[in-house]
Order: sequence, then structure tokens, then C-alpha cells
Amino acid sequence: MKRFLSNAGVINQIVNYDARGVTPGLRKKVDKIINENPASFEYASIYNVSRATAPLASWVKANVKYS
Repeated sequence: MKRFLSNAGVINQIVNYDARGVTPGLRKKVDKIINENPASFEYASIYNVSRATAPLASWVKANVKYS
């Protein structure tokens, strides 16, 4: 995750991400990951480890829900 977040342009990619392009197959895969690792996507749990990653986990969940 640290490597991903340190890439140039990652903020632009996140801000401009279009959840309408998420396919049903991709949504199913991400839902499975979230359901198998719920603590890994809980804001309070993540925030204690990484303040930068906690909002990203919330963003992932929101985009899956929206899609």
C-alpha cells in the first residue's frame, strides 16, 4: 500500500476514478475481499496503523457500494 500511495499521480487517479466502470465480476471480487477481511476495511482499526490508508479503505467500500 505504501508503494501504491507513493506513486506519482495516485491522488489524481483516486480523485478521477469512475465507479461506473466497475464490472460485476470486479465488484464481486472486491466484495469477497472486504467480507473475508472486514477489520482491514474498518476506519477506526486502520487509522491506528495508517492515517493515510484509513480514508482509502472507506473510499473503496463506498465505490463498491456505489457501483
